Amino acid sequence: MLRPSCDVGKLSDQFEPHLPGMFRHPGRGLGTHKTRSPDWLSMVMFEPRYLEQLLLIGEADADERVEDIAAGLGEG
Repeated sequence: MLRPSCDVGKLSDQFEPHLPGMFRHPGRGLGTHKTRSPDWLSMVMFEPRYLEQLLLIGEADADERVEDIAAGLGEG
């Protein structure tokens, strides 16, 4: 099983202030700031800087686990 090396929910929370108000306010209404669990936001955020960070994290994670990935694909 492969998982991101960082908490993408917490990462998305850092980019929430960059979202248009129409996205920030419904999120707060759903309790993201009350529960401090912005995991739902990580699933719907398409903010370019956030996506760039996800790609960088994914590439670094894949580089670190390249042998595991190859073995999982039957190439190792």
